[in-house]
Amino acid sequence: LGFLAGALLVAVIAAVMYVALPFPWQRNTAFQPRLAVWALLYYLVANGVEELVFRGYAFDRMIAAIGHWPAQIVTALIFALYHVQHGWTWGNALIGTTLGSILFGLVFVRWRSVPAALGVHAAGNWMRDLLLADPATAKTFVSPFSLTRWAPEDVFTARVIWNGAVLLACVGMAVVVYRYRARVGRATLATA
Repeated sequence: LGFLAGALLVAVIAAVMYVALPFPWQRNTAFQPRLAVWALLYYLVANGVEELVFRGYAFDRMIAAIGHWPAQIVTALIFALYHVQHGWTWGNALIGTTLGSILFGLVFVRWRSVPAALGVHAAGNWMRDLLLADPATAKTFVSPFSLTRWAPEDVFTARVIWNGAVLLACVGMAVVVYRYRARVGRATLATA
């Protein structure tokens, strides 16, 4: 279910970008389904390691020690630093990966499941490559097409759409977590 949710999130982002960006979208004639499957397997393994590191045992212990939101912020900042060390710019890492980390953390907190967080993470990365890569690669099925580099305002628009959608997903998940905790708290009080 986490994988389906992550895929749906990026599909919605792609649809909004389709409407908002001034580029025609084209099917990539160089698309190779075999490479897309290998990319999915890569993301499941690589993001699986990341989720075990960032949402596994330590995150749960941090929540118990300092509380949910402080643990979320510390983990998200470490997640951003990790991505900077792997070549991301500070701006992309601080905003994009921090929001992603918070989303994956909220999924983990609600369902107590590293695989659920992994599903959202891997599906988001895979669908991004499948639908949004410019320039397209052999693992990109369809994407916005431009003969020249994107103008700064187009790059800004794409980032606002992506980060805005992830922020809305974070808010939605925060509400889900809050309601779940309230329901569990009421059930605990009723049985006490």
